[in-house]
Amino acid sequence: MSALTAFNLQRWIEEHRHLLKPPVGNAMVWNSNFMVMVVGGPNQRSDYHVNPGEELFYQVEGDIVLKIIEDSCGALLYDAEFHLVDLGKQLKPIIEKFRDSPELRTCKSCHAVYQV
Repeated sequence: MSALTAFNLQRWIEEHRHLLKPPVGNAMVWNSNFMVMVVGGPNQRSDYHVNPGEELFYQVEGDIVLKIIEDSCGALLYDAEFHLVDLGKQLKPIIEKFRDSPELRTCKSCHAVYQV
């Protein structure tokens, strides 16, 4: 594990603001035993993800709304598993593929269609 070093977060945000735009809208600042992400905001993504490690998100603008799944059939809708190397490059095509495919957004158990 590499050591954490102090840095100017506001300067980092200013220098990387171009990465904090939709559809991904966030960029990784640190990735080791835990991930630190900066989110441009306001975040309009409605996807969920599973990460076995710890995460910290810092949103620059707008409100963060954390939604939980309730009253669903409990089935996994879509799973795009990948080893994270470059979030900005890897996540955008996954989001677009899911958003553009009614088949991927349709639950195989209850046939409900996830709205984007």
